[in-house]
Amino acid sequence: MTTPRINSGFTVGVIGTGVGIRTHAVGFQSLPGVSVVGVVGTSVDRAKSHLSSAGIDPNLACSMEELLTRKPDLVCLTTPPGEREQYVGPLAATGSALLIEKPLATSLEIAQRIYEPLHADRNRLVFFDTQLRGLPAFQWLRGRIQEGELGSVYYIALRERTSAFRKDRIATWQEHQHTGGGQRLAMGPHLLDLGMYLADKAYEGADLGGDSCGGTMTPRGSWAKDVQPSEDLADEAFRGLVDVDGCWIDMFTTAIGVGPRIIEFDIEGTEGIARFTYRDGHGMLEVHGKSGHNKLWIVQDGQLSDEGAPSEGFNPSLFRIAFPSYAREIVETVQGHSSGTNLATFEDGMSNTAILDDLVARERAQ
Repeated sequence: MTTPRINSGFTVGVIGTGVGIRTHAVGFQSLPGVSVVGVVGTSVDRAKSHLSSAGIDPNLACSMEELLTRKPDLVCLTTPPGEREQYVGPLAATGSALLIEKPLATSLEIAQRIYEPLHADRNRLVFFDTQLRGLPAFQWLRGRIQEGELGSVYYIALRERTSAFRKDRIATWQEHQHTGGGQRLAMGPHLLDLGMYLADKAYEGADLGGDSCGGTMTPRGSWAKDVQPSEDLADEAFRGLVDVDGCWIDMFTTAIGVGPRIIEFDIEGTEGIARFTYRDGHGMLEVHGKSGHNKLWIVQDGQLSDEGAPSEGFNPSLFRIAFPSYAREIVETVQGHSSGTNLATFEDGMSNTAILDDLVARERAQ
């Protein structure tokens, strides 16, 4: 894989102090020629505290007004979905490209309202942040699928388990679906987009009739022992099935199960299959296709190796492993060196939101 061409002096601003610091600030700072010039939080002191905890210069903390005066080439909008509307208007008035963390909003109706100011500038580059597209191993697999290694892909099953959270260890906004919590919004966008990406399907091909369906369940009722069960509590498993241009994308994600965090998928094609599993800090990708059987191990930087299983280790986030490659392609695209083949667009994000919305509507109609 060729190294992206990045002109030095590229600047990035970050709004949000959670994933915005852990993934975005850290990921962009790892790229030669790229610098983070400001991080905005609910307060400058809060941003300083989170930056210090991440080992990043706390002096990067600033107000929104200060960030805009620094005119970053790219701004990452990573706050909880319910807090984004206040930033979109000021950002729309700048020339910065944007990277918006999934989900765009908690519903399509809200997304259309929040991001209306962006529609006036059709030339602005706006990317949807689904980091797993950046993993080199997944880019390799997509290329093999595009070449017909598996024949016609007709089924992808994707599964994610987030080790069970406890209420006293999560942010308030994560507890309730209407503010952005819950597995449908936390991991549904990632799984849906990864399925679309690997199968090389366009969102416009999604058929939300027929076999498409969605559903949630709350086996414990809540994350906290003494909290009464509520429809809004995000202690849930979510499953969605979507037909996209003759290919079923079957998603299951849970924050309830006890055990290691896992991400895995199975891909069925008319001429072969592919299987991927990631847990405990390493993963394996198997491909049985027209060329025979390939068994490939995933190392921690997301590259492929056939030299055997890596040693046991702690379980780093696959999303953070994938992000630097995704970030490189974003920078390269903004600078005009790439067409952004592996990047999800703002329009992809809107379609992603619409599909997840539709699955909820179908669940309520049952």
